[in-house]
Amino acid sequence: MDHQLPTQLLPAVPHFAFSIFNVAWPNLVAWTVAIVVFFAAAWSRMPRLFKRVDRPPAETNDEPNESGHESH
Repeated sequence: MDHQLPTQLLPAVPHFAFSIFNVAWPNLVAWTVAIVVFFAAAWSRMPRLFKRVDRPPAETNDEPNESGHESH
């Protein structure tokens, strides 16, 4: 019972074909889930630096500060 079935005796997998592509539904579902998980993980790892700040930026003062340098 350790022998493998020939390809002709294996059950068919539901698939669709367009142009030169022949795609099985289980593969399409697996790749879609993998891509969604990848982008969700990348989005969750995005640093807070890229997030929009709701408050206006602090005003800059062109007068020299205590150390004698201008603050920019």
